[in-house]
Amino acid sequence: MPDTSTSSRRAVATVGRLLRRRRAGTAQGVVARLAPGMPPTLQLVSDAFADGAPIPRRYAGRGVGDNVAPGFTWSRPPEGTAQLLLVVEDPDAPARRPFVHLVALGDPSAKRAVEGALTLTSPAEPARVGRGRVRFVPGSLGLRGYQGPRALPGHGRHTYGFHLFALDRAIPDTARLRRLDDVIALARGHVLARGEYFGTQER
Repeated sequence: MPDTSTSSRRAVATVGRLLRRRRAGTAQGVVARLAPGMPPTLQLVSDAFADGAPIPRRYAGRGVGDNVAPGFTWSRPPEGTAQLLLVVEDPDAPARRPFVHLVALGDPSAKRAVEGALTLTSPAEPARVGRGRVRFVPGSLGLRGYQGPRALPGHGRHTYGFHLFALDRAIPDTARLRRLDDVIALARGHVLARGEYFGTQER
């Protein structure tokens, strides 16, 4: 009897190879839409993996890894920062826009996010970074909290961007935020500084 799971994996990999040249690109990415032309001045650092290096399985998405959000530290945001915004996206996804893995709004006084802090385990126990709670906005899957990388098998290497923005105006708690587009609409023109960090995955 044929192994259907193996056949399914081969079929998915075949689709990945066929779509290998199709990639969303960075033109519709969060940096281009929110802070075009702004160079990164915030230093974003992680002990989970080196900048530009492969992302360990622990931080990969469900079904591939443990879906644990990597920990990060960052340099002090500029004076006047009212809120921090962290977005994780995959511009190599075979889609019209980059696939969004995390949208999180946090306390401007925070200096770090410890490992796992941005993985939403229970809505009843909201995540905290620094002294304040984190507000999660649904990503491309419609889920809140960190959703780790799950590159399409056979599609080649994907480079995931971890983008931190310092905003001079906090998005009100009353604002209805259904997706990243809603955040960008309210945050555009209010970015004081940004930082970036990258990791890769290939399946």
